[in-house]
Amino acid sequence: MIVGANAYKAARPCYGRQMDRAVLLKHLERARAHIAEGERHIRRQREIIDELERDGHNVELARELLATLEQVQKTHISAGERLVKMLEEVGTGG
Repeated sequence: MIVGANAYKAARPCYGRQMDRAVLLKHLERARAHIAEGERHIRRQREIIDELERDGHNVELARELLATLEQVQKTHISAGERLVKMLEEVGTGG
């Protein structure tokens, strides 16, 4: 299975530039939605941690979940950045 930028390059000869751009824009839209959703999840998890700490509960697992959410968020942001770069390349013919 080909993933990421390699998938784009492998598929590129099969599509016209307009199709490439349309597909990339759709993927970028989804990536941005994931980023926004991730921000909401991270914000809520921080609120949960604050509530648990305030009530004297153990927050170890809640902090582990927060770390996981933050790592996933970095992945979503990187994916969005790669898509923007691909769109720039399609726009310049590169």
